Amino acid sequence: MFDKRRSLYLFKAYSYGLTLDRLRLYYKDFANIIMGSPNVKEQTKIASFLSSIDRKIELITKELNSLKQFKKALLQKMFV
Repeated sequence: MFDKRRSLYLFKAYSYGLTLDRLRLYYKDFANIIMGSPNVKEQTKIASFLSSIDRKIELITKELNSLKQFKKALLQKMFV
């Protein structure tokens, strides 16, 4: 949502500074910017997708740790 043209315009409009590279957007002003949000159905889809990604990351991390232990065991057998 922050990358949309309207959002960027509002961020600049509510910011303070003498030049574009020195603009500051304070919370009290940021809080006044009205932003749209996805409807509940879309939020549910997004949450579901992110949960599935989290599960995949968890499984891959477990697999990686298992492979590291396996490698360690093989190296110990090789150099005993």
